[in-house]
Amino acid sequence: MKIEQRIGRIDRIGQKNDVYVYNFILADTVENRVKKVLETKLQTILAELGIDKYSDVLDTEISDINYTKAYMDSIIYPSIDIENNVRDIEQDFKIQIENANKIKNLMKESKQLENLVGKENIFDIDTALSQMIAYFENSKGNNILALDDYSLENPIINEHINKNIVYNINSVVLNIAIQDFSNEKGYFIIWSLTLFSDKKYTKYIPLFINDSYILRPLAGQKIWDAILNNNKIIISSQSDPLNSKTWEHLEKQSMEYIHNIFIENKKIIEDKNEENYNKYMYVINARLEAAENIGIDHIKKHKVHSIIREREEYQRNYSLINKIIPDLSPVLMVRME
Repeated sequence: MKIEQRIGRIDRIGQKNDVYVYNFILADTVENRVKKVLETKLQTILAELGIDKYSDVLDTEISDINYTKAYMDSIIYPSIDIENNVRDIEQDFKIQIENANKIKNLMKESKQLENLVGKENIFDIDTALSQMIAYFENSKGNNILALDDYSLENPIINEHINKNIVYNINSVVLNIAIQDFSNEKGYFIIWSLTLFSDKKYTKYIPLFINDSYILRPLAGQKIWDAILNNNKIIISSQSDPLNSKTWEHLEKQSMEYIHNIFIENKKIIEDKNEENYNKYMYVINARLEAAENIGIDHIKKHKVHSIIREREEYQRNYSLINKIIPDLSPVLMVRME
């Protein structure tokens, strides 16, 4: 354990030269015999558990096991079988490695990536980003802005994507008709539902409400798909702004429907937060248990105090991220003719 830690202090990130490490141990000594027995036992345990090399395991809190007693007993009572002296270490080490594997398995992603092999996505992000810039510049009466790099890292594109777009209900209404697309007359609205927690979660919801103020959620999705279809021809014109009573009806119908979506997504976020919390607490409590086994008192106290402080900080943050606040805004509204 100590050898591996010392090597790690020398052969670290940023080291430009090859590091050669030589360890000397006296032959025909109790120390050498104990070392060989321990290494053999450790290699056997790790082979059984499917771990390639023990250096990776020793460079963790699992290495806090105290080997002093095994050495001292072997030196004081050399006639006693060294195998007996290291038996407790062997059992303790096996338990701690199994616990480490449980923690590692908890942190695995549940996605099965092999299921995605061979599945193609027809969405062309470069084309979509190019169109976004072109449409925006056209709407401002500017020439199309040519970019060298149509990617999410481009600062101009990043600025567009992060804009908080809110529809002005006092502006003129855009009337549209989609050629070769049958629909009722009414209003197509895209709503932005944002849930504020530790991270901002936003969902865009397309809705269609006909002139009788009947909500048609499936029609809303079909209209959105048709608008995004480059093969569809859209004819547009402008009319007067909505009167306040019409907007009140549209907003009321929309909010009643979106409220259920909010409850569903709130539950998903809360469940995910709770899952992450339980995983984290399992890991940190395992670390705390390992720290309690450190043989040197002042190191143990410092380690335990540091882990407890980290746990308390995480618990405080968890109570904050679980306060989910919704924000609903209209992004786009057009009248369907």
